[in-house]
Amino acid sequence: MIEISEVREFLNNLPEARVSDATIELQIELANTVVESEKSVAATPEQVKDAKLARAAHLTMLSYASQIERSTGIVPAPIISHLAVLEELSERLLRICQRGTPTYKPMNEQWSTLLQQYVEGDIVEDWDRY
Repeated sequence: MIEISEVREFLNNLPEARVSDATIELQIELANTVVESEKSVAATPEQVKDAKLARAAHLTMLSYASQIERSTGIVPAPIISHLAVLEELSERLLRICQRGTPTYKPMNEQWSTLLQQYVEGDIVEDWDRY
């Protein structure tokens, strides 16, 4: 389980005066729900934890941005930029959890190549002339 302190540290020690522990706890619960429902059985515990942390941090920053917008009427450009980076990271880590491994495995094993078929005599055409 992701801790509130981990989310704060991930967000460069975001002070409690800016975002309450209760808000971060809610974002952690939402991140857990999303990642747990989307993860592959092949996902490693480290991949799952990273995805949950990034998702919770992104949701926490969204909450913080909403708070700023309600109080000032605008969201500063650096926060918008930070949100975009966090969203991309969160989505990327979730995709890794969804597949569980960094590469795709073929759905079926390839039976044989054309060269193997030719060598084994399964192809009767004269392929040497090409």
